[in-house]
Amino acid sequence: MTRFLKMIDRIRSGLWFVPAAMLSTAVALAFGLGALDHSFFRGSDDLPWWVYSGGPEEARGLLATIAGSMITVAGVVFSMTIVALSLASQQFGPRLLRNFMQDRGNQLVLGTFTSLFVYCMLVLRTVRGGELAPFVPHLSLSVAILLSIVAIGVLIYFIHHVSWSIQVDNVIGKLAKDLDRRIDESFGDLDENETPMRTAGDPATVTSLHDGYVQFYALEELVRGAAERKARVRLLRGPGDFAFRDRVLAEVWPPEAVGEGGDWIREAVTIGTVRTELQDVEFDMARLVEIGLRALSPSLNDPFTAISCVNRLGAALARICVLEARWQFRDEENEIRLEVPRIDFVQIANLAIDPMARAARSLPSVQFHQLEVLDRILKGAVPRSRGAILREHGRKIAEMIDRSSLGVFEVRALSELQSRLESGEGDEGERFMSPSMNLSTND
Repeated sequence: MTRFLKMIDRIRSGLWFVPAAMLSTAVALAFGLGALDHSFFRGSDDLPWWVYSGGPEEARGLLATIAGSMITVAGVVFSMTIVALSLASQQFGPRLLRNFMQDRGNQLVLGTFTSLFVYCMLVLRTVRGGELAPFVPHLSLSVAILLSIVAIGVLIYFIHHVSWSIQVDNVIGKLAKDLDRRIDESFGDLDENETPMRTAGDPATVTSLHDGYVQFYALEELVRGAAERKARVRLLRGPGDFAFRDRVLAEVWPPEAVGEGGDWIREAVTIGTVRTELQDVEFDMARLVEIGLRALSPSLNDPFTAISCVNRLGAALARICVLEARWQFRDEENEIRLEVPRIDFVQIANLAIDPMARAARSLPSVQFHQLEVLDRILKGAVPRSRGAILREHGRKIAEMIDRSSLGVFEVRALSELQSRLESGEGDEGERFMSPSMNLSTND
């Protein structure tokens, strides 16, 4: 299962798969329409009005023109794509390149022009002139004309799509949607019944065979495997963590359940050379932070982009404040079979707040906006312990702000914000629990 998921991730993050699939379709279409031409239109003078009716020389010229135009436009499209990737890497950071490479619009555009070129070349080889058995693939040529008109619309779409996709607000918005989806997958409601997994004696250990980042693990496979062996498994490295070769990756109780080297556990945990966003909430947040830090660098000095990142990170923190990370997983008999590293709220808050607060020392407007965002979060229903963490961050930011650069009204507003953070207005009582997630072993 993990191999399949890894293959899917490689397909999604590459530019080649969709164009290759469209190229294969173009080859099949060329041969299929050629067979229909031989069956229905060979030697026929009575052609429908919508079918191309020219001779062999005109057909060759038309196909050569379309093919030459398509390969030229394909080169332009490739060049524009490389330029867009270069700009994205410089402005947003190299970790954002995966998003641009996964963009289905870019892949479809590249596939359209390359596949139409191949289609025209294959049809061109079937055109025969002269006195001996002349043949013109009327239907295939008609489809080539139709596809060339479609390609013009695709080119117009591509120009719009590239200019839209590199706008920073759109990039930040897409990352925020990805982050929301990852929060939905990784967090659940607060639960009042946290039950530690029962363990007895020393566990057997499973070590990593490779150095690299834990990209994702197949939860259903691990729960099912543990249930079949009446075992309990604790993973010590979660998505985004770096695993060292020959160091402990998981612990298993009872020791005999680990089997032959713990291969059933290793096969369910994918380790790769780069971090991915598949199950890694912190990675999604870190990409937003990276955009904000680049915007705050002296070379860009773009506080508005940084403020957009602060807003999106604040919205994510507001959601996470009232949720708890899923870290225990049960089988169909409600037995805890798997524990994974818990996503720590303190670590999440530090990642979302501290780096940008430090980078914005010369831009008090960004720090002031961070305080406003924290104030808005604390006005909601926030557990007391987490509210205290956010208030502490607010106090540190307030201490860093250079008041000499603020106006009279900004100083007054800052004082009001500090007083609200000190008083803890809006915090709910303590309800800091951890849910479990039931996974059926019969899936």
